[in-house]
Amino acid sequence: MEFEPWGQKPTDDYKATHTSPMTGEGENLAIDPREIPDAVTATQIATRDPLDPDPHIDKINVIFHPKFKDLEKQAIAIKVFDEGSKTTALEMLQQLDKLRIAITKYVDDLTADHRKFARDMSAFKGAWIDTINRIKAIPKEKARVFMVEDKRKKDAEAKKAADKAKKEWEDKQAAEKKAKEQDPDYVPPPEEQKQRLPATPILPQTGTTKTSLGKAKLKKVWKWAIINFKELPDECFSERAEGIQAAIAPWINTRIKAGLKVPGVDSWQEDDLKTSTKRKF
Repeated sequence: MEFEPWGQKPTDDYKATHTSPMTGEGENLAIDPREIPDAVTATQIATRDPLDPDPHIDKINVIFHPKFKDLEKQAIAIKVFDEGSKTTALEMLQQLDKLRIAITKYVDDLTADHRKFARDMSAFKGAWIDTINRIKAIPKEKARVFMVEDKRKKDAEAKKAADKAKKEWEDKQAAEKKAKEQDPDYVPPPEEQKQRLPATPILPQTGTTKTSLGKAKLKKVWKWAIINFKELPDECFSERAEGIQAAIAPWINTRIKAGLKVPGVDSWQEDDLKTSTKRKF
């Protein structure tokens, strides 16, 4: 079944005849451009967006939707009870396959150039981003190592200052206590009364650097590695069963088809109906 791409020149009689995948009968689907006023045609050609999917969607709906609705009603109503009804059901499957093939071919042919363009541009972008990230990692790691060490030194200096302040306060407290033991009427000097608690040094805001383009800072992030799958809790798997099953399905399918037993997996065979449909119709 062949379709004309949007905008293709019509046939000699300005009519395009398609063979319906439902009935096998010819269907006249094209519009005679001679029936459209020149001004309207010119306006449509000038304003039509080549990436606007609506004209193509409308065309597909006009061709297939009525037949599809009929088949849906027939599929719901059909009863398979003898050879004749079985054949009817199988032909219905094949008609739906033809519909799927026809729509897929039409859309794939229509979007082939766009998909190739998107793939090529994505590959181009990906190559650039990979290169940028690879180069970016070099100064990033060098700066990170320096900033980590610089922060360690500043934190150590701040802790040293805090420990010194605490020691000085403790010494003053001990001196006051000793003075009171020797003289019950002892009163600390006014300047010492104002410092009843040790001054807490303000830790420097290490780890953040401003540049002409922005700022950068160190940030703690969690890292982890699974060291024993057997010790993982059941909820780790049960809450993600669908995703895990999809991820390991190819491995399990390969082993089961080879006749191998997979521990923890129950396998059995069921009858499934497979149909084949001619691609040219």
